[in-house]
Amino acid sequence: MAVTASDAPMLALFVLSWYMPPVLFLYVRHARHVCIKYRLPRRTAVPMLLFMVYSILNPTICVFGKEWPSLGKYIINFFLLPVALVFFIITEAMIVVLFQITELLMLPQSSTPHKVRRLILYRWLLHPPIQITLATVVLLALVTPFFNADVSTLLLPSAVGAASKLFVENTTVLMGEVVVLLFVVLLLSWYISHIVDNFGLRRSYQQTFRSISLVIILVGLMRISLLTLNASEIAPLNLPSFFATIGAHMFFYFHVCLPVRAMQTSGYVTPRTRARSTSRIHPNNLDEKKSILEKFLSAEPRFKSFLTFARMEYSTEPLLALRAIEAFDSGEPSLAAATRLVQQCLVPHCEMETDVGRKLHGLYHDKLVEIRLANAARVPPGFFRPFRQDLLAWIVKELVPEFMEHPLGVEYALFARMEKSMDRLNVVLACVEDVDTI
Repeated sequence: MAVTASDAPMLALFVLSWYMPPVLFLYVRHARHVCIKYRLPRRTAVPMLLFMVYSILNPTICVFGKEWPSLGKYIINFFLLPVALVFFIITEAMIVVLFQITELLMLPQSSTPHKVRRLILYRWLLHPPIQITLATVVLLALVTPFFNADVSTLLLPSAVGAASKLFVENTTVLMGEVVVLLFVVLLLSWYISHIVDNFGLRRSYQQTFRSISLVIILVGLMRISLLTLNASEIAPLNLPSFFATIGAHMFFYFHVCLPVRAMQTSGYVTPRTRARSTSRIHPNNLDEKKSILEKFLSAEPRFKSFLTFARMEYSTEPLLALRAIEAFDSGEPSLAAATRLVQQCLVPHCEMETDVGRKLHGLYHDKLVEIRLANAARVPPGFFRPFRQDLLAWIVKELVPEFMEHPLGVEYALFARMEKSMDRLNVVLACVEDVDTI
């Protein structure tokens, strides 16, 4: 059957849907990026792949497959969609458990015996066999009503079969099931922890609920219009299928497109391997605090804020010495440059004199003498690393506690909390990935 003017809405969706494969590829390709990895991308990719298949096949059948058997349309509407929704909800439940466990690790003082028992129960959702069993049970409950199809209807041309009593009645059942599942999505979203949700997962799920609710209303209105108005003029437009496909796009947009866009605009780089955090063994240890401080000071506005506070405390020298080391590390590590830095920061009564510099002066003096005797023109890599680490440790112990109590330190307190939450979340996420590989 030829393509007609009434096919324009579905034809537009067919063309539009081809953005989905490359975007999904980018999503999976950068699964370890911080804007994506906390969404459990390997699990999320499964329902998103199904929504993508639906978004491409549904317009294809409506535009080019009007004479094809209705079986294809029946399968993608009454079996493919429920499978996608169930896997979507299972993944959301896993994220809820992941975040709840992370919150418990961050704030053990907020835990109660009831909360701990509940998390012990919920953690079974992190095991693939449990997920498969649960998904199978729910899916059987959802798709059982759709096994009542008669072969004669399924062999009708899809343009005719879509208007049959079988399709109309089962669509009503499917809409009811989608409404129930949507409320499950909303309910689970409220349990995503505020404390560790640094990338807006709660907002994504709640936006999904609102947008799909609107789609359900529009599909319902279109079906009512077909019953009450001149169906011969409206039916060829396939408006219920049009809005159903829009719904699949909404799922894909909020859970694949937005994270990929955030990845493209963020300053983070996708790591090649999973880094093991120092806090896995000693939470809140000095190395973790130094790492947080180093990240905080890497941004110029934040460095200036800390420097302003340090000026009030008459302790600007450690920060300025850190900046001098950064300048040295970014340039040519020549012996002359290293000597100048020692003269600036480590010699007694120097320009940037610090307690740390006074203690390390003898060590660096001897190192420079050895390098001169060896007639080397450059100092070895990481020459000032011990000095840098000791400066960071001094700042963490002497300045950071007072800085966090000062109004200028509000941003640092929020930044430190976010970094710690990300670290604990990485610990739990690593455990989930380890379970997946068993």
